[in-house]
Amino acid sequence: MGRQAELANPSRERHTSSQFWILAACLPICLCAARLNADLWHDEAYTLVNFASHPVARIVTDYSAPNNHILYTIILHATYLISDQEFVLRLPGLGFAIGCLICAFLAGKFWAGLLGGVAATVWLGLTQMFLIHVMELRGYGLSLLLAAILALLALPRESGHKNPMTFRRVGAFLASWAIVYTIPTNLLVVIPLGGLVLFWEGRAAPAGLVRGQSPWWVAGTCAGVLSYLPVREQLRQAASGTGWDVVANARLLVDFFRAACYDWWPAIGLAMALLAISGLIQLWEKSRQSSAHVGPCLENFKCKSGHFLAWALAGTLGPFIVAAALGVRPFVRNFFPCLFFLATGCGVIFAQAVNKIARLSAQAKLRLRNEGNLATMPPRAGEKSASGPGLDQSQEENWQVALATGFVLTLLVLPQLLTYPDRLAERRRRERVQDGYYNFYAARYGPRTTVQALYRFANAFGKGRNVRVIFPPLEYYPLAYYLAREHPRDIGWDPQAKEEVLFLIVPEYQAAEEVLKTHEITLGDAEAIEFLGDFGFYQLYWVLKKRDKALDTRDPVEPLRVRGLLMKLGVDQKNSLLSARHLANPLTPPSYHGKLRALPCGTVARPTTAENHTGRSMFLLL
Repeated sequence: MGRQAELANPSRERHTSSQFWILAACLPICLCAARLNADLWHDEAYTLVNFASHPVARIVTDYSAPNNHILYTIILHATYLISDQEFVLRLPGLGFAIGCLICAFLAGKFWAGLLGGVAATVWLGLTQMFLIHVMELRGYGLSLLLAAILALLALPRESGHKNPMTFRRVGAFLASWAIVYTIPTNLLVVIPLGGLVLFWEGRAAPAGLVRGQSPWWVAGTCAGVLSYLPVREQLRQAASGTGWDVVANARLLVDFFRAACYDWWPAIGLAMALLAISGLIQLWEKSRQSSAHVGPCLENFKCKSGHFLAWALAGTLGPFIVAAALGVRPFVRNFFPCLFFLATGCGVIFAQAVNKIARLSAQAKLRLRNEGNLATMPPRAGEKSASGPGLDQSQEENWQVALATGFVLTLLVLPQLLTYPDRLAERRRRERVQDGYYNFYAARYGPRTTVQALYRFANAFGKGRNVRVIFPPLEYYPLAYYLAREHPRDIGWDPQAKEEVLFLIVPEYQAAEEVLKTHEITLGDAEAIEFLGDFGFYQLYWVLKKRDKALDTRDPVEPLRVRGLLMKLGVDQKNSLLSARHLANPLTPPSYHGKLRALPCGTVARPTTAENHTGRSMFLLL
């Protein structure tokens, strides 16, 4: 009856689903939107400076570093032409996040009804790994969205399915091509998922396999691989094949699950407890009756349970199995598309645990009413008998249970989200790393704020003096990027002055004395050193120091020209700490004429000492 009502009034069903999706996705979207103006961290600045600021013809032919997620870089390039502000550059990431949440709702609803859609949306949207990586100026958010689209296309077709096969074929081709052309390691996701579709279609209709969508998966995957032909040699050099090692790949799997489930262990424990309680109640009911009634919703899920497990495991564990078989071990973040299957699967399991408790509770109430305990109570509007459709597939689903489930999941994970900046700061103090499955620059990281404060102090202390900025090499790209972009128009600094002011940008994992020591500067050589401010990840100091002689003007000095991102930064690892060669050549193709403005108000000096950039601090002479 409920299913017939749904088919008779599909507009009402869509309207209800959209309302529940908005409620479930509201907080995740707000958390993603709050990151729109976040400062760039190392890999983001590297991607913008070295790839996205160049013409498309160069983007598709330059794979000098794996940071070039080619298809996403093209999208970022188009966005960059509109504006170089972080808020605008991150807007595509917000779109990817919204698309992923829609796909999670549809997948969860397919497996476990409205309750499953709400749980899957909340689970994915409030996972710290999702909130961090989907909003980065890198290709991980696009990869997750494309994996989510492929996940929907890989759902088993039901009889009377509305989507025509042509739509699924074209979607499978485009999505598989796009995800491979975004990041090469996404092949690890496409292979097991495409193999699952091939198995299902071959099992259902072996004779009509050619007319299915699996050949289009293969064609799209091959097209994505062939798209790398212009950079095949660079891609081969960047390949990380290291041989078959079960232990190393197992460690990757453990790291991924630790990162993805770190904040969700209370919810996982609650789901296991609910399943155990419902199982005990069912055993008790069976001991009282000869046969226990099973509602259609549970029967429907049991019919799908094998398909569900195959779908979830193919997307979650399949990429790790393929990586182990191929002998490749990428970074943990390269398995980010697996998060969609893991989060959706956890949401569906949690929904089924709640569903079982709700169904057993409804059966108990009905039995009490039939026994006369509730004979005087009239049935409430919308209440169904235990023999009617259950929570999963009926239009008359128990919306109170769906809302309560989303609310409980939010309460379970919200404390973890609120304390994440403190936990991250504590870990960054212990470990000298800037990357990993948790983005170590995702919380309280303000290179732009630090640089803006530096220029305010430099204008106050640097009049008639030479000004130098020193920072560790690991901080090169974000700090050099903002030092160039925020460079003031009018300065009163004198590069020839004997009196010198050093500004130290010190990350929280280092001490000011350690940064000074890399340039053979001791506190005894300085006339004064003063702490200027704490900007979260960075602390700012200034040192007043006298030089024995003025700057040698015969040293190669080139003007620093900048218009937002229209510049090229580079580290010459062989000859110097900082190469001014790239800084002097901003990108000026004909399409940018009229936008570029030169600021010859400072200089960048090429150091004469040959040091490896990983062993000494970078410095900019402004």
